[in-house]
Amino acid sequence: LSPVCLGSLRRAASINAEYMLDLECFSFLNRALESALAPIVIFATNRGNCSIRGTDILSPHGIPRDLLDRLIIIRTYHYKLEEIQMILKVRAEAEGITINEKALQLPLSGKGVLRPR
Repeated sequence: LSPVCLGSLRRAASINAEYMLDLECFSFLNRALESALAPIVIFATNRGNCSIRGTDILSPHGIPRDLLDRLIIIRTYHYKLEEIQMILKVRAEAEGITINEKALQLPLSGKGVLRPR
Protein backbone atom coordinates (compact mmCIF):
# COMPACT_ATOMS: atom_id res chain seq x y z
CA LEU A 1 0.00 0.00 0.00
CA SER A 2 1.22 3.45 -0.85
CA PRO A 3 -0.41 6.24 1.18
CA VAL A 4 -0.95 9.50 -0.69
CA CYS A 5 -2.35 12.70 0.82
CA LEU A 6 -5.36 14.20 -0.99
CA GLY A 7 -6.14 17.38 0.84
CA SER A 8 -6.06 17.51 4.62
CA LEU A 9 -8.79 15.02 5.53
CA ARG A 10 -8.90 12.19 3.00
CA ARG A 11 -6.17 9.69 2.34
CA ALA A 12 -5.67 7.34 -0.57
CA ALA A 13 -4.15 3.88 -0.64
CA SER A 14 -2.74 2.59 -3.91
CA ILE A 15 -2.61 -1.17 -4.46
CA ASN A 16 -0.51 -2.00 -7.50
CA ALA A 17 -0.73 -5.82 -7.51
CA GLU A 18 -4.25 -6.60 -6.33
CA TYR A 19 -4.12 -10.03 -7.98
CA MET A 20 -1.80 -11.04 -5.13
CA LEU A 21 -4.61 -10.48 -2.57
CA ASP A 22 -6.75 -13.44 -1.48
CA LEU A 23 -10.40 -13.55 -0.46
CA GLU A 24 -9.56 -12.77 3.16
CA CYS A 25 -7.72 -9.58 2.14
CA PHE A 26 -10.59 -8.51 -0.11
CA SER A 27 -13.07 -9.15 2.72
CA PHE A 28 -10.99 -6.94 5.00
CA LEU A 29 -10.84 -4.19 2.35
CA ASN A 30 -14.59 -4.44 1.73
CA ARG A 31 -15.28 -4.07 5.45
CA ALA A 32 -12.77 -1.24 5.85
CA LEU A 33 -14.46 0.72 3.05
CA GLU A 34 -17.66 0.81 5.13
CA SER A 35 -15.97 3.05 7.71
CA ALA A 36 -16.66 6.78 7.72
CA LEU A 37 -12.88 7.32 7.82
CA ALA A 38 -12.17 4.95 4.93
CA PRO A 39 -9.41 6.02 2.55
CA ILE A 40 -9.81 6.24 -1.19
CA VAL A 41 -8.45 2.95 -2.53
CA ILE A 42 -6.84 2.89 -5.97
CA PHE A 43 -6.24 -0.46 -7.67
CA ALA A 44 -3.82 -0.48 -10.61
CA THR A 45 -4.19 -3.51 -12.85
CA ASN A 46 -3.75 -4.69 -16.40
CA ARG A 47 -5.28 -8.13 -15.90
CA GLY A 48 -8.38 -9.45 -17.61
CA ASN A 49 -10.49 -12.32 -16.27
CA CYS A 50 -8.43 -14.36 -13.85
CA SER A 51 -9.00 -16.40 -10.73
CA ILE A 52 -9.08 -14.83 -7.30
CA ARG A 53 -5.96 -16.00 -5.49
CA GLY A 54 -6.47 -19.22 -3.55
CA THR A 55 -9.79 -20.03 -5.26
CA ASP A 56 -11.15 -21.32 -8.55
CA ILE A 57 -13.44 -18.29 -8.88
CA LEU A 58 -12.93 -16.36 -12.12
CA SER A 59 -13.54 -12.63 -11.90
CA PRO A 60 -12.54 -9.53 -13.86
CA HIS A 61 -9.09 -8.33 -12.72
CA GLY A 62 -9.06 -11.07 -10.03
CA ILE A 63 -11.25 -8.88 -7.79
CA PRO A 64 -14.38 -10.37 -6.14
CA ARG A 65 -17.58 -9.19 -7.84
CA ASP A 66 -19.09 -7.72 -4.66
CA LEU A 67 -16.08 -5.39 -4.37
CA LEU A 68 -15.86 -4.84 -8.12
CA ASP A 69 -19.45 -3.51 -8.11
CA ARG A 70 -18.37 -0.71 -5.75
CA LEU A 71 -15.45 0.47 -7.90
CA ILE A 72 -15.18 3.07 -10.62
CA ILE A 73 -12.94 1.91 -13.44
CA ILE A 74 -10.82 4.53 -15.19
CA ARG A 75 -9.02 3.19 -18.25
CA THR A 76 -5.99 5.45 -18.02
CA TYR A 77 -4.41 4.63 -21.37
CA HIS A 78 -7.40 5.92 -23.32
CA TYR A 79 -7.77 9.24 -21.53
CA LYS A 80 -5.66 12.35 -21.43
CA LEU A 81 -4.71 13.52 -17.95
CA GLU A 82 -7.11 16.47 -18.21
CA GLU A 83 -9.95 14.01 -18.93
CA ILE A 84 -9.05 11.94 -15.87
CA GLN A 85 -9.17 15.11 -13.79
CA MET A 86 -12.68 15.81 -15.10
CA ILE A 87 -13.79 12.22 -14.39
CA LEU A 88 -12.51 12.49 -10.81
CA LYS A 89 -14.24 15.85 -10.34
CA VAL A 90 -17.60 14.54 -11.62
CA ARG A 91 -17.33 11.38 -9.54
CA ALA A 92 -16.44 13.34 -6.40
CA GLU A 93 -19.49 15.56 -6.90
CA ALA A 94 -21.70 12.50 -7.40
CA GLU A 95 -20.37 10.94 -4.19
CA GLY A 96 -20.65 14.18 -2.21
CA ILE A 97 -16.88 14.36 -1.62
CA THR A 98 -15.09 17.70 -1.57
CA ILE A 99 -11.78 17.66 -3.42
CA ASN A 100 -9.78 20.87 -3.52
CA GLU A 101 -8.23 22.15 -6.74
CA LYS A 102 -4.71 21.35 -5.53
CA ALA A 103 -5.63 17.67 -5.16
CA LEU A 104 -7.21 17.68 -8.63
CA GLN A 105 -3.94 19.01 -10.06
CA LEU A 106 -1.95 16.00 -8.75
CA PRO A 107 -2.58 13.80 -11.82
CA LEU A 108 -1.54 16.71 -14.07
CA SER A 109 1.66 17.42 -12.16
CA GLY A 110 3.05 13.90 -12.40
CA LYS A 111 3.51 13.87 -8.60
CA GLY A 112 0.18 12.22 -7.85
CA VAL A 113 -1.06 8.67 -7.85
CA LEU A 114 -1.95 8.59 -11.55
CA ARG A 115 1.03 8.41 -13.87
CA PRO A 116 1.03 7.64 -17.57
CA ARG A 117 3.15 4.67 -18.56
